[in-house]
This record gives sequence, structure tokens and C-alpha cells, in this order.
Amino acid sequence: MGQNPPRLAKKLLGLFASSTEKQTISGDLEEYYHEIRREHGAGRASRAYWSQALSASLYLAFNSFIWSITMLRSYLILALRKLKKDKVYSIINISGLAIGLACSFLIAMWVIDETSYDRYQPDADRIYRVKILRGEEERVQVATPVLLAEALETDLADVTDAALVYSINRKLSVQCGEKFFLEERSIISDNNFFDIFDVEFLKGSSASALNRPQTVVLSESIARKYFGNKDPIGRSIGISTIGKDYEVTGVFRDCPGKSHLQYNMIFNYDWGSSGWGSNSVMTYVKLVEGSSPVALNPLMAAFVEKNYGDHIMKSYGVDISRIMESPEKRFRLDFQPLTSIHLDSRVNDDLPGSGDITYVYIFSLVAFLILLVACVNFINLSTARAGKRAKEVGVRKVVGAGRNMLVRQFLLESILSSGLSFVLSACLIYFVLPGFNGLVGKAMSSSEVFSPLNLAALFIVSIVSGLIAGTYPAFYLSSFKPAEAIKSGMARGTFRSRTRDGLVIFQYTVATVILLSAFVIYSQSKYLTSARLGFDKDRVLVVHRARLLGDRLDAFIQELGRIPGVMAVSNSNTLPGRHFDDNRYTLEGAASDDENYIYTVDSDSRFAEVFGVNMSRGRFFSDDIESDKSSAVVINETAAEMLGLEDPVGKRFLKDFYGPYQGEFVTIIGVLEDFNFYSLHHKIGPLMVRYLGARPGYFVSLRLGETDPAAVVNSVRKAWNNFGDEGIFEYSFLNDDFDALYKNEMNTGRIMLTFFVLSIVIACLGLYGLVSFSAEQRTKEIGIRKVLGASTGDILVLLSRRITWLVLVANIIACPLAWMIMDRWLENFAYRASLSLWMPLLSVSVGLALALVTVSHRAIAAAIANPIKNIRYE
Repeated sequence: MGQNPPRLAKKLLGLFASSTEKQTISGDLEEYYHEIRREHGAGRASRAYWSQALSASLYLAFNSFIWSITMLRSYLILALRKLKKDKVYSIINISGLAIGLACSFLIAMWVIDETSYDRYQPDADRIYRVKILRGEEERVQVATPVLLAEALETDLADVTDAALVYSINRKLSVQCGEKFFLEERSIISDNNFFDIFDVEFLKGSSASALNRPQTVVLSESIARKYFGNKDPIGRSIGISTIGKDYEVTGVFRDCPGKSHLQYNMIFNYDWGSSGWGSNSVMTYVKLVEGSSPVALNPLMAAFVEKNYGDHIMKSYGVDISRIMESPEKRFRLDFQPLTSIHLDSRVNDDLPGSGDITYVYIFSLVAFLILLVACVNFINLSTARAGKRAKEVGVRKVVGAGRNMLVRQFLLESILSSGLSFVLSACLIYFVLPGFNGLVGKAMSSSEVFSPLNLAALFIVSIVSGLIAGTYPAFYLSSFKPAEAIKSGMARGTFRSRTRDGLVIFQYTVATVILLSAFVIYSQSKYLTSARLGFDKDRVLVVHRARLLGDRLDAFIQELGRIPGVMAVSNSNTLPGRHFDDNRYTLEGAASDDENYIYTVDSDSRFAEVFGVNMSRGRFFSDDIESDKSSAVVINETAAEMLGLEDPVGKRFLKDFYGPYQGEFVTIIGVLEDFNFYSLHHKIGPLMVRYLGARPGYFVSLRLGETDPAAVVNSVRKAWNNFGDEGIFEYSFLNDDFDALYKNEMNTGRIMLTFFVLSIVIACLGLYGLVSFSAEQRTKEIGIRKVLGASTGDILVLLSRRITWLVLVANIIACPLAWMIMDRWLENFAYRASLSLWMPLLSVSVGLALALVTVSHRAIAAAIANPIKNIRYE
């Protein structure tokens, strides 16, 4: 045992003693230790030292706790007094941070909602959708053959379950007794669907519900709507669109809203002899535990060769290896994780209502920037006001306050402000949530948003934001030298002034980037809805589900043609802006494997007239020419260019689609001028128009003249009712249908504009505080200048000149930055609005005008004050 006291006991004492106390107490105890050691030995001395060290540590710990509580109470009283004394600055600080917190929190809720789709599935990490990647560019296609699901489950050991799904992307006319209903959100599948997806059955069994054709399972809400409290099992509903009755074999709990597959009804359907060349359904698989697409990818080439090989040989007379060697014709199968489907905007033929991961990234960044602007605003105002507290800091340091005590005091003030901001932000969120839901197209409830976890997250973010925002002011204030602070009463420094200037520039840079982005998005939205598409989408009335009229359709169309104001009527199986099937065609004389995928539409002879599409060469269909009805087609200019035909009229195609004319030739009789039959997100593709034939089309389109559309709609409704009781009359206007294609862009423009308003409000609050502080700091100077003859305008320029320059610098930084970001965003569109000079000019003007209005209000108040009072203010 050594000559010194126990080291562990000394360390324990050092934990609770200050440096002064440690020196005094340690010295006394060490003398006591050596005295006991001389008289009674080292063992007894060590025990005595431990006893005294423990007693002293307990006393010091208790004393420290009591003083901490006392000081905390003192800090809290001082903080409340400070907030009460500087009401204006407190309101600006608290409200600015609250707005930033509320805005960021709401955006975070939207991001969480968008990224949580399908995660409720118990085996979400094992479920994948199969997609086909075509060509060298690997164009994504999710429509797959009906036979693919069974083949995957049979040939691949890692695939434990597979199911096909066909989403019916139109309304179904459902008859239940004497009532008719229009229903959306219907899919076709079989019992395998329930092996992959977790569907809770309330009636019936998932094992046998869809094991027979013409059976259907209904959601709980639909079953209640159709049958009330009666048992629906065994009852039938009629599907007028399909022309069959379906037996209800099960009822399941309503599909959760956060699912990329939305369904109220699931039908079984007999696909007949559909082969490997018919891509019509989506295929989902569930992998065994521990497997992944990485393990399956090496097996897929052999799988494709085995299952597609015979089809390609029979169809084209070539080996599949030749197809796979062609950069343009090769394809492969890939697996897309279930949880990524909702946000995958690359898929053109995907389900309706899909999101876009790009907007998730954009809004996440905007949320972060707005919160950062709010924190910067807090820092700026705190450091600006800190100068007035220099004398207070100096006095506190003289009477013994250490820097740590001052830091704790100022951090507590910051935390108190952020705590109040938390309360205010929660109130703001509650009141603006309905409007925010309408803005972003969500239905988030208050109970969902204000869950304990979300409130805890908001509180933690509030406190952390307050700590981060208050750290710099706390250390800045506590660094004042006592003598200088007491003498001057104000803290000065070029570095601190430049720091505040930099933070002001940052605030306005963010606000201007958001504003300019909103202008570009708005401009692109206007362009998308007003651009010349190559056809006339205005004043076109569309009647849906016309196929239900069957052999009465021709008489119905003739009746519509007699309505005043109706210029022309056409029947077709699809419309511009809706889904177009793509079929394979081989030009006469070309190699059998020289296939061409061409989008197709079946229509009557009045399609071009109704939609205002012009002919480039040749002619359109004529009802008087019999050959047009069986062996004639019309293509567009893009299709002619793709085929390399300078004079396409008279050239022939070998039909390669499933139908009564498979294997026959069709002749090109005309070429349409190109028009955008899809949205402007996509380039104009090759198009072929086929004569409708005996099978009626789904839509009847009416070209209206200069007449009252409402009167025509009423007349069309009466005609529909006269031709049968085939369910509810449904119609739309084509221009409204096209506008709906750009809902994401239009919503994004409105959201970005809202975010700009919020960010500029926060920035203007900060400017108002800074100008008020500047005017207060220069009160005597302003008074002297006015006595010497300075006008109100001179004082206004004096106080606003620096802020104006800072805002201009922010705009100079923001404009090229926003321009670059938006140029990248516009690359997502095949057709885009040009970036005009008015956008940055208007952004600069708006930002500068708002800054000047904010600054002028406070500056004018200081300029018109009595100079005598200003000079005597001390």
C-alpha cells in the first residue's frame, strides 16, 4: 500500500467538487489521512479517508442538486422576464420557429405517408412485382403474360407463391337487384392472390373464395352498400360492363389506403388459351425466407429461354438467342420490391394514383430548408439583440458568474422559446391540417398526425432546434469581456456583423429559390394544359361505357347526331390521354423477326373529324368502302418514320395481334399528322388506327359547336335513358381528362407557392426584427441627423440600404441555383416550357418588394420620431 490516500476515493470526491472545493477539501483530507496513518497505520487511515470522502461527496452532491434547482428556478424567472420585456422580439422569434416547425412537420407527415405504402403487409420484404425491361434502354413494362405466374412458381424453387393481377382501370356498372352502381377499384385475380397479400376475410374462406369462374369477393363497405345487413354469401351481382353475373363468395375488410393496389372487388376470370405473347396482367411473387432477386437473376436467362423460346419460334421462325442478341429487341425479367412500387414513376402503364420519388426528395429538402431558415432567423435575432445584454453579462461576470453558468442561462432561454414554439406549432398544425390535406390530396386525420410518437418527435425536433439555434448566441453572449461590456454596454464586431449578413443572405436565397421554382412549375403546368397537342381537345364530350348498349349503339349514336349543337359523333375503344395497347406488326417483305411495336386504337370513320386530327397523306376510313372495315389501317407520321417509309400509303402489314384477323394483311390507306395521344411527359409514339369493326367501342365522343355544354349533356342523358336501363349515365369532357394527367405538377406548383409564402414570412419577420434593432441601436444617431436636417427619406435609406443590398446578393445567388435545379426537373418532360427571363426578374422584384415593405414600416416609424426624445433616450 502506497504513501498516498486511495486514488479511487480521490476521484470520487473530484466528481462532485468544484476546482476550489476540490483543492481545499482534498488538502484537509490528505492531512487527516497522514495523521491517522502515523498513529494507527495505513489500513485504518484508508478506511477513515474513504469514510470522510463518501460523506463529503454526498454532501457536495446534495448541495449541488439544491443549488442547481435554485439556479434553474432563477434562470427560468430571468428567461420569462426577458420574454415579457422584449415582447416584439419574443413574438417574432417564437412565431418564426413555430411556422418553420409546423411546415416541416406537415411535409414530414406527407413524406412518411408516401413512403409507407404497402409496408403494412406482414411479408412486404419478400413480395416483388415482376417487370419486363426491354431494349438497350431497358424500358420498363409491368404488363406480363398470364402464364408467367404459374411458370415462375413451377420453375424457380425460391418462388414460394405467384399470382396474376389485372387492374380494371375504369368504372364498372354493377347491378344488384333493381339498383345500379358505378364502381372503381376492381381487380381480377385468383386464390393465389391471398397467399401473397394479407387480406382479412370476414365471411367466406380465402382458400376457396375464387377457385371457380364468375365468382367475386367484396369489401366490407361494398357488401354493406349492396346488401345492407343481409348475408351476401351466395348472392349474385351483375356486371353490365362484362355482361355476366358473379356469385359473391366472400367479404373482406376494406383495403388499407396505403396500398398501391386499391380494390373493392376481386373477380375470378377465365383467361382461356392466352399465350406468352399476350402481355395483359401484372405478376407478383413471394420469395422464400432469406432469398432475394440477387439469387434469382442468374437463373432468369435460362427461364426466359425455356418459356419464351417456343412462342418466339412459332411467331417469328427464329431462335430466341437471335432476339436476345439484338440491342433493340432483347428483354429480361426483373423483380421490383413491393414497397417501391407506389413511388416508381418510370412505368408508363402502371396503376393510377402512383406517386413520384422525385417529389419526395424535393419536398424533403424544402422541409429541411424551411426549418433551417427558421433556426437561422432565431440565431440572427438572438445575436443581434445580444449586444443590448453586454452590460448584463459584464455585471454577472464581475459578481462571480462563470461562463458555464451564463451558457446554461442563455440555452434555457432558447429552450423555453423553442418549447413555446412547439405548443404554437402544434396548434397551427391542428388548424391547417384540413387545408393541407386538400392541398396535397391526402386524408390524414388528427389522431394519426398527433399520435404520441409524432408528438414526441415534434417536441424533440423543437427542443433540438432550439438548442442548435441557441448554441451560437449562448457562447457568443458569454464570451464578452466584463470591463469592455460594462464600459460600452454594447457588443460590437465586424465578424459578428458579417455572420448576421450571411444568415440574412441565406434566408432570402432559400426563399427566392422556392419562389423561382414555383414560377417554373406553374409555367410548366400552364404549358402542359394549354400546349398545342396536334388535335382539338376542347368542346369534346365523352360518354363512357357505351359498349353496354350492344346492338342499340348505332341507333344511340344517330340520336346523338340529331342533338342541336353536336357537330360529329365517333365511337372508339380508347381516347387520347388514356391507355393505348401496343401490338406487334411486321412490314410486308421484312424478316419475320423484324417486329414493330405500334400503339393502336380502334375507331369508326369519324374519329379524325371529332378530334380534329389532320391527314398528312392519303385518307381516313370511309363507311362506303367495304375494304376499309376489314383490311385498312391509318398510321401517324412517327410510325411512318420508324418504319422508314417515305410513301407509306399502299404498304401492307402482317397482322400480329390476337383477334379474328390474325395472320392477314392490312393496307395503309393514310397518314395522320402527329398528335400527342399521351400526356406531354412522353414523346409522340408510333400510332395505328384500325377500323372498329363489329365490336362496339367503350367510348362515344361528341364534337360540340358553339352551344351550351350543359344543355347538350342533358340531351345526351335523356337519349341514354331512352335506349335502356344500363346503369348510371357517366360522362366527362376531354379537356378535363387531360388536365387530370398533370395533377401532380399542378399540386406541386401550389405547394411550392405555399412554401414560398411561409419561408418569406419567416425571413420578413427576421428582417423586421433586425431593422428594429438597428433603429434602436442608432437612435441617437438618427436624432442628431434629423436635427442637422436629414429628411425622412434620408433616414429610410440609411436604415434600409444594407438590407436591400443583402437581399439583392441573395437573389444573385438564388437565381442561377434555382435555374439549374429547375432545368434538371424539366428534363423529366418530353415537352417543356422554355425558361423565360421574366421568371428570375419577377422573383427578384417580389423578394425585394416584400423586403422593402417589411423594412420601411419600422424605418419610417424611427424616422418620424421626435429627435429630441431620440437624443435624450439614455
